[in-house]
Amino acid sequence: MKYTFKTRAILVFFCFMIFINCKDEPAIRNITVNYENAKAVSVSFDFASTKAFSVHLKDRATPILGEYQTEGVTRIFTPVVPFSDGLTYAVVMDEKVVSIFSIKNDTVESPELVGIYPSTNELPENLLKMYFQFSQPMEELGESLEHITVFNRTLNKEEAVFLELESELWNKDHSLLTLWLDPGRIKTDLIPNRKYGLPLLEEHEYEIRIDANFRGANGRPLKNEYTKSFKVGKSDKMKPSPEDWEISVSGDKVSIEFNEPLDAILLKECFRIVNTENKEIPCFSKIEAKEQVLHLVCPQQLNKGEYKLLVDTRLEDLAGNNLNRLFDVDLSSKNNMDTSLQKEIRFKIN
Repeated sequence: MKYTFKTRAILVFFCFMIFINCKDEPAIRNITVNYENAKAVSVSFDFASTKAFSVHLKDRATPILGEYQTEGVTRIFTPVVPFSDGLTYAVVMDEKVVSIFSIKNDTVESPELVGIYPSTNELPENLLKMYFQFSQPMEELGESLEHITVFNRTLNKEEAVFLELESELWNKDHSLLTLWLDPGRIKTDLIPNRKYGLPLLEEHEYEIRIDANFRGANGRPLKNEYTKSFKVGKSDKMKPSPEDWEISVSGDKVSIEFNEPLDAILLKECFRIVNTENKEIPCFSKIEAKEQVLHLVCPQQLNKGEYKLLVDTRLEDLAGNNLNRLFDVDLSSKNNMDTSLQKEIRFKIN
């Protein structure tokens, strides 16, 4: 079966070939890295010999898994996972490196870390989770915690604060990563809590480091290394209180000021505006002041009259307390728990 390239082959970079005891063999010629949808999907070269070859990461003994094909003097290797941009590979025959090539596609942009949430620099001791927003989809190897570390400046040591999950928590396009701090260490009197204590400690200072080797789905490493410094305050033992929120209207914008930072992702999902006929007013969300202010911007200026702000009760603060219950609550308590799905806040435009 004839091998067909779906996109034009691009010769991106290759080093001078190294031969050891190969005087009787013809040279490898025309080594080419082939791209498809900006990914390096195969490598091909001309080599008249019928000797078997393998492709390795440079200085690695284990060959890369993939499919080998021969078409006349052309040899083709298609890896199971596309080659990674910025890495160097070796063609090996008889346990000898006969050629090396590097992947470098200047048309592909490196991913960037565009946000870490919560964005505030003082976090509660019982912080439940953090979000990492990237500019493009990231690799799907399930090894994020190898690239994201937390250093306790107060104790001068690295801390394992994030919960390791078998399946990482990414959004659909793999650009938003959610990392949980161990709930078992946060909930009072659970075995992990008694044995290890809280993941974060009040009055301690920390630094999160995201190294540049964290790669995007296109194989490119992060554009830079990133850090976020924060200090830890007291545990948050209170539910968010809609009664304390301040609502104001200006033109096409309804603004809600909270008395604390709230969950950045849920803020975008948990608010709707309806009129007296319960017809929803189309709006989009804009978050400011380190997740302490939400603007609902409507395409058209709101008319005078009465409106209702509907708030999904799953909205949480940074400690996982939602509008109905505390995260760290005694489940054996006989206190009646609110089970409503939404809260209503009425406001009027004069």
